[in-house]
Amino acid sequence: MSTLRWEALLDCIKTTLKRHCDTRWSSRRQAVTALQKNLSSVHKVLLHMTDRANNWTTDTASGAMILLRQIDYEFMCLLEMWSEVLVKLDYTNKSLQGKSATLDVASSLLSGLAKNIQHLRDEGVRKYEAKAKNVCDSMSIKSSFAVKRLRKVKKMSGEMAEDDAHLICTEKSFELECFKVYDRLISEIKSRSDIYHTISSDFSFLSE
Repeated sequence: MSTLRWEALLDCIKTTLKRHCDTRWSSRRQAVTALQKNLSSVHKVLLHMTDRANNWTTDTASGAMILLRQIDYEFMCLLEMWSEVLVKLDYTNKSLQGKSATLDVASSLLSGLAKNIQHLRDEGVRKYEAKAKNVCDSMSIKSSFAVKRLRKVKKMSGEMAEDDAHLICTEKSFELECFKVYDRLISEIKSRSDIYHTISSDFSFLSE
């Protein structure tokens, strides 16, 4: 993003949007939280950039329009979900970096984190959908999932038929995708917790 566009964005939202860093959970949490809390303002400045009468270039207007199309109901649902997940991940990560974080403490922290993520999974995604709907309504954005184009498969006769596998409702599809994320996180966190626990047990004689 050019300096001019970045300054316009900051001037509109009156806060600092954190730049994403792949190597730090805190960076991810800060970036997502900043966007979540200022999404309405970000949306407004993008709308402003699509208006050529405001002296923005064609490339800027086109780029802003592409981003606006991506800010839909599903995007907001995911933003709500990841905001809550990343807060828990970041809190645990900071605790792991503490000077008193021994291997057994680390194992316990990760075990607790896995339980927290499992709790989020058990709660389901309806709360995120409800929050996203409120945000959509306030920004005059359609508060429903986009209809996915049905894939066609050939019948033996050479005619075309809708693939039944793609008739699943979009709400259920979104829920299943979120569950995949939860399950992957829980699996990896438990695996790391078990490793710390095993190492701690194997070398416990050193502290006796």
